[in-house]
Amino acid sequence: MHLQDTVVTFDALHTVMAQASWLVETKRADYIAIVKANQKHLYRPLHSLP
Repeated sequence: MHLQDTVVTFDALHTVMAQASWLVETKRADYIAIVKANQKHLYRPLHSLP
């Protein structure tokens, strides 16, 4: 079952590359993820956005 035209939300526990890749590549979904400061390589670029 594809999730095309669906937006999936998830908390910081699931904010990992494998989860995002699976949703986009396998399920064809868009997503909104919670990012916390303990994920430095992801948090820093996002935090610096206007």
